[in-house]
Amino acid sequence: MGEKTISLSDKIARLRGLFIEQLPERMAGARRLFDILRADPTVGEAATSLHRYLHNTKGTAASFGFLELSALSSKAEELAKAILENPDALPSNENWQQLGGCLSDMERMLEQSALQVGSSDGQSEQKLMFEMPSTKNAAYDTNNERLIYICDDETLMAEQLAAQLQCFGYQTVLFNNTAELRDAVLAKQPDAVIMDIIFPEGKSEGTNVLANLREKHGIRFPAIFVSARRDFDARLRAIQAGGEAYFPKPVSALELVASLDLLTRHSEPESFRVLIVDDEPEIAQYHALILENAGMVTRTTSVLETVLDMVGEFKPDLVLMDMYMPRCSGHDMAKLIRQVPDYVGLPIVF
Repeated sequence: MGEKTISLSDKIARLRGLFIEQLPERMAGARRLFDILRADPTVGEAATSLHRYLHNTKGTAASFGFLELSALSSKAEELAKAILENPDALPSNENWQQLGGCLSDMERMLEQSALQVGSSDGQSEQKLMFEMPSTKNAAYDTNNERLIYICDDETLMAEQLAAQLQCFGYQTVLFNNTAELRDAVLAKQPDAVIMDIIFPEGKSEGTNVLANLREKHGIRFPAIFVSARRDFDARLRAIQAGGEAYFPKPVSALELVASLDLLTRHSEPESFRVLIVDDEPEIAQYHALILENAGMVTRTTSVLETVLDMVGEFKPDLVLMDMYMPRCSGHDMAKLIRQVPDYVGLPIVF
């Protein structure tokens, strides 16, 4: 029996549970920092740590749906920030009471197990996160047969060519006149068209029809011309009509297939790479889950000393970084990264 697949919602629920388990210890730490500051507001390290804790709690609680806890943390964060930014100005008794009151409300909420997942409109939600459909590789299903239209008034040759292409996995549809081809293209665009040039309507009818589809209808697709004509004018008209290959008759099936493979092959794009830097491992993992579900490749770290090495090894397209972290801010970390010339243009989002 195979291993049970864990849904995105289940993974996020586990992170949410871990966050709840850690809250009592976090609240005790916040209360100790508050008591230190209450006794001596000039202890800058305590103010910095308290502000960072409240900032992290605000963001993490909101991510996991605890909006009331996030709102209390946000209010307390602003009060702690005022202390941090004005170390020489003693906070008023009212400020201390407000900050202490926010912490008490958070502690009371935790003691009463009153944490509730909510939505932005205040209504209770029964589910933390809806399952998101994965978009990864959705547009690149290489198992689908590639559709090729073949238009040639030499029916026998066209049928032989179609049979050969089908042996290589192509789906083919035959047309012996350009009017039918035009209608078919307007109804359903193929992956490529193999087109003769000479038809009863004229010696350049094939190129004229494809040029008209491009210019009048804006329809573009790989076109390969096959023709008994070998002159310069025929080849030039084929290029001007959007032709990307030209084969004089009789056509080598192997050479034609090689050209079709090249023109219709869909290369899967490289996934966008995001490095997530956050001193809260749970929130870093939360963001990673969301981004990976959208088809991106992620790496996470909560250790600032490893960031430069990870940038060099992982080569991210973007760095997603927390603003408030121990020892340095997100801005300081960004400056440190950009001291390396190769990383000057690396996008960093806070």
